Amino acid sequence: MEEHKEHKKKPYELVLLVLGVLTIIEVSITYTSIPERILLWILIAIAFAKANVVIAFYMHVKYEPKPWLLYTLVFVLPFALAFPMAFFPAIG
Repeated sequence: MEEHKEHKKKPYELVLLVLGVLTIIEVSITYTSIPERILLWILIAIAFAKANVVIAFYMHVKYEPKPWLLYTLVFVLPFALAFPMAFFPAIG
């Protein structure tokens, strides 16, 4: 019979706080005078960080034995890098 591993208490409150703070930063930074080209990259980086937090904790991938960060980078990073190209005519 396969033994079930218990993992530590999931830090949902901390994750919620981190996501909230990152969201406040995202909204606040849009009111600055940062050029749109740079602003877009900053917002994409913050969105990528938030996506990793959600994938790791809420989808329980952090507790899997696989290298979850590698999978996230391999599958999500190309889209995150290609996304600004869709806006290039507007900001270029």
